[in-house]
Amino acid sequence: MPRILVPVITFGPVLAEHFLGGPGSVLDLGTSAVFGLPRTYGLNILCNAVVPACTLVYLAFGVVSGARKKYKIEYPVMFPEPKKDGDDAWMFLCAQRAHQQALEWITPFSMMSLFGAMTA
Repeated sequence: MPRILVPVITFGPVLAEHFLGGPGSVLDLGTSAVFGLPRTYGLNILCNAVVPACTLVYLAFGVVSGARKKYKIEYPVMFPEPKKDGDDAWMFLCAQRAHQQALEWITPFSMMSLFGAMTA
């Protein structure tokens, strides 16, 4: 066993108790006095605003734009007609559909997550 892991294993439970709860914890998991929400609800808002936005930007500008250039699909064509499975138009449609499915599911997922975190 490498020597570098010994302190992590030795002090792991102590640090976990310190940061995740227990007596003398840094993180108080009580409720907010103002709204009655869990104190960690702000982390949920952050994760439902920042992470989905980054994901959608990556899918739109990284995956779909990259596929448009790679498979030579010119604007204004949004949905090219594939001749057979696996050709360039088909592969572009796969990338386009990945972005569309993310757009379709991001709102219901975020709403369920935000409401679900109220009861945590």
